[in-house]
Amino acid sequence: MKKHLKIKFLVFGVMLFISSKSWGQIQQNDTSICIGNSVNLTCDSPFGTQSCSLPTSVNYTTWTEIAPTDSYTNIIKEGTDYYLRSQNNVYRSSSINGPWISMNFNTQVGNTLAGRMLGIDWSNRLIVSTGHNSLYAYNNGTWADIGLGGFGCGGNFINKLANNRIIVMKGGFLRSLYISDNNGSSYTNVTNVDNDYWDMLVAPNGVVYACGG
Repeated sequence: MKKHLKIKFLVFGVMLFISSKSWGQIQQNDTSICIGNSVNLTCDSPFGTQSCSLPTSVNYTTWTEIAPTDSYTNIIKEGTDYYLRSQNNVYRSSSINGPWISMNFNTQVGNTLAGRMLGIDWSNRLIVSTGHNSLYAYNNGTWADIGLGGFGCGGNFINKLANNRIIVMKGGFLRSLYISDNNGSSYTNVTNVDNDYWDMLVAPNGVVYACGG
């Protein structure tokens, strides 16, 4: 029977977490990783001894501009494309370094205050939020209003759940978590609590974790 070792790294932290089956041992020459350092792993298993090391040099001090100077809210990658949200527009690029192509949000919808929401629904439409207007979906070159709008109701996150369901978080007088089973044609408030939600995580088992205040 073939067995596998599992190795998990906390990439942007300073600690190294390692787990292994009881039949094998993984040893490392250090338990803490600092920027610029490397760590060597030695795997002692019935299949022989193997070793690997992390990159020896990671540069966190030099930054390169990848888009024209503007006020941006967030950036995501979906498939092979990158999407960038500014305060009044949305851009797309096949490379993280650009060039960035306007998706004409500012000309079709207007220079609305941006929300943080930027994600993909089950129809592969790009969804964005605005600070004082609705959520908008991009499909075949056109932005469409998909509801949940109102002054001060900027959304923060959208996630895909099982069974073609999406969940979105809203602020303002709509502050709550909402689910939709028809990609934004209608929504159901699932918390009904006077709370602004700021972050959300969907675990592999489908459990939704949200925080706010």
